[in-house]
Amino acid sequence: LVDANATASVRSEAGCRRFDVTQARGEPDRVLLYEIYDSEAAFMLHCRTAHFEEFNSQSAPLVDTKLVTICDLVVEASS
Repeated sequence: LVDANATASVRSEAGCRRFDVTQARGEPDRVLLYEIYDSEAAFMLHCRTAHFEEFNSQSAPLVDTKLVTICDLVVEASS
C-alpha cells in the first residue's frame, strides 16, 4: 500500500519532489514517510488524491499511531 502511494505521488503529482519510505532500525513495525513538496498547498492536494485516499483508508487498520510533522526548509544542500 505504501509503496504504491509513494510511487504514484512522485510520478503523478507535480508538487511532490521526494517520497521515501523508511523503516526504523530494530523496529520492523515502525515506518517513517519522508515527503518533500513544493509547498504546503501541494501537500494538501496530495492528501486529496485518489491514490492517497485509497492508501489512507486501506492502511488505517494497520496503523497504531500517525503523526504528521510539517517542517520548513532551512538549507537545501546538493552535490
